[in-house]
Amino acid sequence: MIDLAVSQLITRLLRHQTRDFIIGHRLVQPDHNGINNVIDHLHKNLREEIDIDNLSKISCMSCTRFFNEFKQRIGTTPREFLFQLRLKKAAD
Repeated sequence: MIDLAVSQLITRLLRHQTRDFIIGHRLVQPDHNGINNVIDHLHKNLREEIDIDNLSKISCMSCTRFFNEFKQRIGTTPREFLFQLRLKKAAD
């Protein structure tokens, strides 16, 4: 049971570290890949409503592929990510 808990903890830490790296990388190279483009767009347009079709065009992916890639790499949906960005901005 302890081995399973430790494995889950390590997985969560690595996922969080990867997410922070991707988000930080968008500052250096916002046009490196489609997900970086979308993250950069969301940071610049916090007040706009989210449109998955538009975000998928920005990322140069189909809607389904974009949504799956975003959730896999960032660990949350684009809508939840935008909400988190807004909360962080309000807290600052």
